[in-house]
Amino acid sequence: MDTLSSVGCKDFLPADTLEGQSLTGFCLLITRSSSYDAILFAIICVVYVLFNRLVLGSSILDFIYGAKYSSMRHAEKRTFRLRHIGILARTTSFLLILKPAFMVAFGNKEWSEPYAQGSNVLLGDAAFFSVMITAAFHLFELVFDPSLKPLLVVHHLGSIFVIQGFLPSTVSLPKAQYLELNRALGMMNVALYWAVLDAPLVVLSYVIAVLRSTFIQGHTNVCKLFYIGFNIAAFLTVTEIVVISYLCSQNWNELAGFQRTTICSLQILFTIAKGWVCKSFYLSYTRQVGTLEGKASRDTAMLKPE
Repeated sequence: MDTLSSVGCKDFLPADTLEGQSLTGFCLLITRSSSYDAILFAIICVVYVLFNRLVLGSSILDFIYGAKYSSMRHAEKRTFRLRHIGILARTTSFLLILKPAFMVAFGNKEWSEPYAQGSNVLLGDAAFFSVMITAAFHLFELVFDPSLKPLLVVHHLGSIFVIQGFLPSTVSLPKAQYLELNRALGMMNVALYWAVLDAPLVVLSYVIAVLRSTFIQGHTNVCKLFYIGFNIAAFLTVTEIVVISYLCSQNWNELAGFQRTTICSLQILFTIAKGWVCKSFYLSYTRQVGTLEGKASRDTAMLKPE
C-alpha cells in the first residue's frame, strides 16, 4: 500500500521514460527515508548515550586496559570512552555505506535498487542509515567532547547541516520542478562519498589516540605510530579531493549554483579539517624524532671519555 508521502512520486513523475522511471525510484527512496529521518536520528543518539553510560561506564574498560585506564582523570576517561564510541560508530557507518557506494559508482546500479537479491532493503536505505549514524555521532561528540577544536566543531556542524537538510529540502520540491531531482541525486552522490572517504581517517585518528594512551609506549614505537598515521591521513586527504573532484565533474551540469557553492565550500572546510589532522600527526612525529635524537646525543656524550 502506498503511503501519503510517496503518492506524489508516482502521480507526477513521468513513468514512460527511462529517466522518469529512475527519478520515480529515487523519489520513493527519499520520501520513505524522510519519514524516518528525525526518529532514527533520535534513536541513534539515545543508543550512544546508553552505550556510553551503561557499557563503557561500567568496569569493562578497567578489565581491558587495567591500570592504564583506571589511573586516568575523569575528563580523560570521558574522552577515552568517546574515542571507543567513535571507532564503533564510524566503522559501522563505513561498512554499511561501502557496498552501496561501490555498486553505484562502479556496478552501474542505482540507489533505489535492492541491497541484495530479493531483499526489501535498498542500497539507498543502507546509505541513509549509515549517514544517520555519522550525523548522530557528530552531535554526540559536539555535546560530550568539550576539548573539540573549533575547526572540527565547524566540520561537524557542516556535516549535520548537509545530512539533516538534504531530505526535507528534496521532498519539498514543487511538483512542477520534478527534474530538480536530478540535481538532488547529484548532490546525494557527492555527500555520500564524503561519508565513505571521511570514515577511515576518523577511525584512524581515534585508534591512534587509544593506542597512544594504552598499548604503544616508548619514543620509538610512538614515533612509528605517528609516522604511519601521517602517511595514511595524507593519502586519504588527497584521495578525497581527487574522488570528489571527479564526481563533481560528472554531475556539474546537473547541479544548481547553490549546490555547487555548497559543495565547494564544504570540500574546502573538510580538506582544511583533514589537513589539520595531518599536521597534528606530523608535529607529533617530529616531536618524537626530536626526543629520540636528543636522547641519542645524551647517550653518546655519556659514552665519550673525559
